[in-house]
Amino acid sequence: MQAKLKLWKLLVFLSGILLLSEKVVLAAPWPSEDELITLNYYVKIGDTFAKEIEIERLKEKYPDWRLGLENPMKVRMETGNIKEPIDKIYQLIAQRKLTEARKKLKKTQIDFPNWSPDEELKKQFRITQAQEDYEASLKKMNVFEAQVILKNNIELSSCERINNLWRLAHALEKDNNATEAKAIYLQILKSCKNNSTLVATIEKAEPILTDIELKQTILDLNKVNSFNNSEYKNLYKRLSAGREAKKNAKVKKALALTKAKPKVRISKKPFKKNNTAFKINFDSLSLKDDPRKNEIISAMDATNWGSCLARSVNPQTTIAALLRGWCAYNYDRPIEAMALFKSVEKSKSNKAIKEDARFGLVLSLLELDLIKDASVVVASGFLSNSRLRTAEIAILQKRGIRSYYNKNWNDAIEYFNELERLGGLDRDMDILRSKSYGKKGDIVRAISENSRIYGEFNN
Repeated sequence: MQAKLKLWKLLVFLSGILLLSEKVVLAAPWPSEDELITLNYYVKIGDTFAKEIEIERLKEKYPDWRLGLENPMKVRMETGNIKEPIDKIYQLIAQRKLTEARKKLKKTQIDFPNWSPDEELKKQFRITQAQEDYEASLKKMNVFEAQVILKNNIELSSCERINNLWRLAHALEKDNNATEAKAIYLQILKSCKNNSTLVATIEKAEPILTDIELKQTILDLNKVNSFNNSEYKNLYKRLSAGREAKKNAKVKKALALTKAKPKVRISKKPFKKNNTAFKINFDSLSLKDDPRKNEIISAMDATNWGSCLARSVNPQTTIAALLRGWCAYNYDRPIEAMALFKSVEKSKSNKAIKEDARFGLVLSLLELDLIKDASVVVASGFLSNSRLRTAEIAILQKRGIRSYYNKNWNDAIEYFNELERLGGLDRDMDILRSKSYGKKGDIVRAISENSRIYGEFNN
């Protein structure tokens, strides 16, 4: 009995040894497939330093293992490495060549079956495609679509991509939505910290901010950012001066009194008609010289139109009425200017003064969007060649813009073509002509015109 017990213990002991030896045999002297994933990755991206460190780690764990003995999972040692094609994919994405980048990605996956794009590469594809879609939306002036794209791809709204927000705000302004545009500018000022970005944003927002808003915005910015007091003062002073200059520089002094040529104001959209009556009668103006003439001209020289109006109140002479007419025009009071110019034009003044008044009358009528009335005055003659050309260009611009917004595309194109012949087609009008071709369905011509315009702009 004892002999049988000893034999049974011996059999159990031997079977244990056999099981143990079987485990030893089955325990391969090389890493498992999972353990080789990291090494595979370093090999594929061509990171030699990291690869060697990983090999040394595996050698310590598996002393009998050597690179190339990992059977059945042998590290894939493709000819060359995967770093070059991946770099090429990123390069194509950076160049906005997404179609080529996708083709290169597909080929790389074929050449390196064990590789798949990581999250960063997928993200770059997504963001770049979103950027392309966003720009296409703005080009079509589909502001809503552009806003949705930004909402779904927050990376496009970062301070590093600030131009996207600026362009959206600008598009909203063009779409007559200054409130939303202003909100975007103010959000940028709250979110971004780079001083140059903040200054540029205030400069872009300035045209749609009131004087009080402009001052308060810069004050608030000065409190929370690294603007020092002098920077704040200089920025506010510069923008305020520029704002005043824009107000004052719309038209210079009358040609009879200066050698300067009035600058004709042209709105990008037709003005709404103003039915406000300006009751004034200057039929009894004196032809004598006016004692206030020098101080009025002094105010004009300083482009201080408010002072000019204050110094020319209740004009009794044709010269004072003419000067006040130009000051009123510059001060955005075209109805008063029209009445003053009419009274001088009907007076018995000399030819030069009456011509000045007639030219001012044309510009005032155009400011009020009374194009036909302005055309009648021009057709009556009595304008010098240079003034006649200026008036004709202004009328054509007005008619072109009105035709465009009335969707009379062919008429708009004809007016803009005539403007080009006269040398009065500026970039804004050129763009409207290009858009007119697109609106009427001549897409090929529209694309050609767009390419030319933006090519000229880049040069």
